[in-house]
Amino acid sequence: DRGALPWDEALRIGEQIAQGLAAAHGKAVFHRDIKPGNILLDGRGHAYLTDFGIAKVVNADTQLTVDGSRLGTPQYMAPERCEGKDAGAASDIYALGVVMYQCIAGRLPFTAETPAGLLDQIVTEAIGPVSRFAGSAPRDVDRLIAWMTEKAPRHRPSSAQVLADAM
Repeated sequence: DRGALPWDEALRIGEQIAQGLAAAHGKAVFHRDIKPGNILLDGRGHAYLTDFGIAKVVNADTQLTVDGSRLGTPQYMAPERCEGKDAGAASDIYALGVVMYQCIAGRLPFTAETPAGLLDQIVTEAIGPVSRFAGSAPRDVDRLIAWMTEKAPRHRPSSAQVLADAM
């Protein structure tokens, strides 16, 4: 927990996490709890995604939730998850967008007095530009985070690999 990061360092970390998500998604594994506490950095600055404890594994015959009793961390949940809909690759991409916002802005995009208020904000309000809190962040970073956090999953990057390439 170092507070806000320079936007270029945050994007470097985000790209590494997106590459990890691309590998997991390629095996039909969806993390479902992307948050700063599940991202580790080693001494060389390499980022690792940890805690697949509530991951969802999907194959042709079954959908397996490793721990169906936990929903994830509300501040990072995608709108579709807040509405009780299925989580997939697009939900992980949304959560990574919230993490990127927090890394650069030094704050979460949504805060509320109650969990219900928080979920309502996530479902109904757009995430504002990160550059309003981090003036050095270029407009392209605002656009990238806006793309990652689109309300409709179909409007987000089509895959974590597409996202990693964009970063």
